[in-house]
Amino acid sequence: TVLSNPTLRSQNIASIVAEVRKNNWDGVDIDYEGKKASDINYFSTFLQQLNIALKQSGDKSLMCTIEARTPPQDLNTTTPISEFQYANNLSAIGEYCDQVRIMAYDQESADKTLNEAAGNSLYMPIADPKWDTAVIQLMEKSIPASKMELGIATYGYEYSVTPYANNSGYMYDLLWAFDPDYATQIESEYNVKPTRNSAGELQLEYIATTTPTMNSDTGSNSGNVPLSGTFNYLTWSDAGAIAQKVALAKSFGLAGVAFFKLDGGEDPGMWSVLPTH
Repeated sequence: TVLSNPTLRSQNIASIVAEVRKNNWDGVDIDYEGKKASDINYFSTFLQQLNIALKQSGDKSLMCTIEARTPPQDLNTTTPISEFQYANNLSAIGEYCDQVRIMAYDQESADKTLNEAAGNSLYMPIADPKWDTAVIQLMEKSIPASKMELGIATYGYEYSVTPYANNSGYMYDLLWAFDPDYATQIESEYNVKPTRNSAGELQLEYIATTTPTMNSDTGSNSGNVPLSGTFNYLTWSDAGAIAQKVALAKSFGLAGVAFFKLDGGEDPGMWSVLPTH
């Protein structure tokens, strides 16, 4: 309604610029989600006009926060690729936004190629560096690497997992998001130890009503629970996982990294792996 209406769009831009000027901010971060694909050109026009208005109001900065795009050939979707549509024009965003934050988290089952490569291992990552790499390589075709910031998660997800018959994979039922302290509580309560998985994150498994028997087998399910029967699975972003992604951002020459979220629940070890400049 706002983006497609020139009058409302102008009013939205004017209110944003007024807020930036009133507070003497460096600029604004636009994170407009839930848009229709049919509004793609309206949103591009909005960004173009907002950029001009911000520059005319004391050279203020326009930052844009957008989705991470899985390469089309890797998308885990039943929609034909020829019919897949987005609401963001990456080329326009690369032109009109001074910096672009890529929300490179919540990968989960988005990449069918990486899902298949995982085989029968548990694989439902917050963000695999291999996925991050594919996302960056795709998006830097339209957005200069020097403008991009890699979004990094500081949380994890817990799933109820049920193995398919004949050990042919798993069915994942998302329960909730959690901060790393929760995983520490589960470790203590169920006497289980996390392992680092193929996505570079920490993971652990436990049976919610019993204390599992530990063994030395550290195979596809890290040896904490049997492969039959429903169990709980945690995967999360700790300082080690964050360090891998910081290194990845450096290797691509990105502008930096951005975190979701910082509220005291993150692994405090993350601060030791961040670049100082």
